[in-house]
Amino acid sequence: MSVRFLSIYSKRLIFFLFFKLINTFLHSFSFFIINFLLICGIISIFIGMLGAFIEKIIKRFFVYSSIGHVGFILIGLSLITLEGSSAIFHYLAVYIISSFGI
Repeated sequence: MSVRFLSIYSKRLIFFLFFKLINTFLHSFSFFIINFLLICGIISIFIGMLGAFIEKIIKRFFVYSSIGHVGFILIGLSLITLEGSSAIFHYLAVYIISSFGI
């Protein structure tokens, strides 16, 4: 139970910290941050999905899957809009429910 708790809530905490950091301190650099987060998100999804397809050990499969989920969150963060934030909140809610189900 504690491993699931740490794996789920650490992603949620990172999202909230990035969101607060981008909206307060790094707003003047938003053009560079948008591109950086978008590229990191695409690379993260690509690595996570390829690694999950190749992996045969179930624990490593979930690790690669988690890398892909963080990529989707980064793409939502790169929007820096209310719609992107709303999409990430909904995505995290479904992710938390499904992760506890696994």
